[in-house]
Amino acid sequence: MAYATDSDLGARLTQQKLIDLTDFENTGSVDSDRAQAALDFASGLIDSYCGGRYSLPLNPSDQIVDACVSIAVYKLYEGRQRVIPETVKDSRTDAMKFLMDVSGGKASLAQATVPQVSESNTVTRNHCEQPEVFDINKLKGF
Repeated sequence: MAYATDSDLGARLTQQKLIDLTDFENTGSVDSDRAQAALDFASGLIDSYCGGRYSLPLNPSDQIVDACVSIAVYKLYEGRQRVIPETVKDSRTDAMKFLMDVSGGKASLAQATVPQVSESNTVTRNHCEQPEVFDINKLKGF
């Protein structure tokens, strides 16, 4: 599931620019499959940065939608092999910095977090048992 929609892309780009970036067959209309592929790519990237801290899928928020659109627009320019405007580059850079900050714990989202592993969820060795000693004879065949 993408975190942004075609209409979110349309709010960022003019209709003509969206046609220019997606219409490889020169039909004169937006190729919604290409637009969706860019949104899906951006959403997957967002998941990869946020999934360690937050339950997936994320709830769409202004921050997530904006990051998704910024990355998707950059991807559309890149796919069309067009000169990428500085504003598009800057927007993607800002989105990626935000995602890195979220991943690193410097920024947060208003989302459900992934439960942290507590000591009750870990396996421990009984300290009374003698630890297994491996030597060259036990390692033969491995």
